[in-house]
Amino acid sequence: MGRKVIIALVLAVAFMAALNGCKGGGQIDPVTPDPEPMLVDTTIIVPATGATSRFNILSHSGWKATVTSGTSWCHVTPADGGSGGATIAVKVDANDEFSVRQARVDIKNATTTGVINIIQQQIDVLDVTTDDICDFGPQGGTFAVNVGYNIDYEVTCSESWVRQTQTKALQRATLMFEVDKNNSGGDRTCEVKFDGGGFSHTITVSQIAAYLNLSMVDVALEASVDRLPVMVESNISYTVALPGKEWMALEGEAAGGTDGQETSAIFNLSLQENEEWFLREGDVVLDNPDYNIAGNLHILQKAVDIMYASMPLFDFGPEGGSFEFDIDPTKEYKFSSGEADWITVSTVEDNPARRVITVAKSIEGEARTASLLITRGSAKKTLDFSQKGTAPEFSATELMFATAGGSQTLTVTGSVDYTLVMPEDAAWCTAEKSESGDYLITVAANATESPRECRLTFKN
Repeated sequence: MGRKVIIALVLAVAFMAALNGCKGGGQIDPVTPDPEPMLVDTTIIVPATGATSRFNILSHSGWKATVTSGTSWCHVTPADGGSGGATIAVKVDANDEFSVRQARVDIKNATTTGVINIIQQQIDVLDVTTDDICDFGPQGGTFAVNVGYNIDYEVTCSESWVRQTQTKALQRATLMFEVDKNNSGGDRTCEVKFDGGGFSHTITVSQIAAYLNLSMVDVALEASVDRLPVMVESNISYTVALPGKEWMALEGEAAGGTDGQETSAIFNLSLQENEEWFLREGDVVLDNPDYNIAGNLHILQKAVDIMYASMPLFDFGPEGGSFEFDIDPTKEYKFSSGEADWITVSTVEDNPARRVITVAKSIEGEARTASLLITRGSAKKTLDFSQKGTAPEFSATELMFATAGGSQTLTVTGSVDYTLVMPEDAAWCTAEKSESGDYLITVAANATESPRECRLTFKN
């Protein structure tokens, strides 16, 4: 048997150096190792935790074992020996790196080299690099997560409003996530979990709600107020609208705010003075439909103060009637019409500010007048009323004609229908009603020596 290095992957060495006997012809039997030696190069795989492996060698000359790569973490003992059989130990330190590494041990004698290749596995790793808490405004956005790994892993999001926008990566990847706009009406959180190989990492994504706050939501203004400043705080954009109110106008642009940015702004409303006897109401609407959010300012502008307003003469027909006006419900008012019980004041049931003045139907023939005194503290106001009677009014109560007779026009006014009744014994006097409602009174010539008269009667 020639000179050679023999490597075997066994844990014990057993071999015979020589045989002390001869068989036929005086020949010496060859050495037979136990177990049978291997002459080929050897490769071993070592776990990341490290290990010590032992190898039997058989050499017919002196040998030397040398670590030729991986010298800092791979060790061999003994490093040399003489001819015959021996056992060497190859110790591999633990691998705390994230990648596989390799080492080599060469065993040489005078003529031959045997090689042990060592492959050591990397440690399992799922390395997630980002802030563990990601904060977002209501507008949403994206965030990146750096992942280093050598194992299979799974990414899950606990809420649908956070999504991974890229699902595959190589050994080190930047994963992108998208966060939707928050139109839920409240703050919210989502957990993004990375799980694999016994490793777990959680990122908490928090998102604040959109808000749109006005410095006032209900305001009561005097009739004379002509300008109203309103402050708006928001973290979204918005539009401003004044639906259907011509007595209000917005000064400046009808929009404001910025998505994702906390802003504070003041917009001004110009108002026309309320000269009516009724209070009026209107709304200012701030809106952003993308976030399903709106702000509303309700404005109540009081009616003109009846105590100081210029009032006309209230003129009613015999059928009577009513009219309404508003007062300040926080103050005490007193109403007095003296002996004119045909004028009354009442309050609208569902509106404590609304008053109704009612003039009763007249059953008297003559017109009538009265005054209503309104008192509020030391302030006083008088409203004057007139009402026509049921009797008609004539442009003249007596018509004079010459002996030759003639025609004259009589105008009759009234709020009710009348019928003209002519006397039966006065055929010389006739009355004809025109389209305008006037009467043409015609009198024939008087052939007698005495004056005569005709009485016209209007009946209802």
